Amino acid sequence: MFIIDFDDTLFDTHALKQAQAVVLEETGVSKEDCEWSYQAARSASDGQFTYTNDRRARLLETRGYNGDKIRNGLEETLTPTALRAGVLPGAIELLTYLRSRGQSLILLSLGDPNFQELKVKGCGLATYFDRLFMVSEKKETVIAEMITHHQPEDYWLLNDKIDESVSLSKMFPNMRIVLKHSPRYTETDYEVTGWPHFSHLSEIQSYFITHYGE
Repeated sequence: MFIIDFDDTLFDTHALKQAQAVVLEETGVSKEDCEWSYQAARSASDGQFTYTNDRRARLLETRGYNGDKIRNGLEETLTPTALRAGVLPGAIELLTYLRSRGQSLILLSLGDPNFQELKVKGCGLATYFDRLFMVSEKKETVIAEMITHHQPEDYWLLNDKIDESVSLSKMFPNMRIVLKHSPRYTETDYEVTGWPHFSHLSEIQSYFITHYGE
């Protein structure tokens, strides 16, 4: 069984954030307010992940910006064409390979459920998974449920986030972890974990071919 993250693992969320920044700056939003609005929209005071374009626009309205203009601009970054372009190279090939080996694929994404679902389905990757989970706070409940329900002989986590993976590994010590490099971390950060880590999804596919065979 494979439990797979979405943002910056299968999908170039870093590039999406940059595209959104360009749109906001074109509508007159300063770079400072662009970054502030992203961080403020991303998480609530209770620790839940809450980013949506509408939440970001409402926050910018409090600083005098035109909310409707911002919403319209941000929505252009979420068209099916734009989202499909954000799928990282090798993602479809990797998912196709894992399915061909009879593996159960679970997508587990952290963020506002409706917004995450829009991205996952809009980019075309949803159809490769047996189940989709979008959670706004914690992943461990879903993982525990999957392990109990499937009782897999082995189970893997494919993720880009180091801190999150370390935390989950302590809760699920039998879970095998493979990391996909994200711009938020350095090569050294990944090396310190001691887990297999790769820059490209094609390299991850090759790693699993070594484990499972062609």
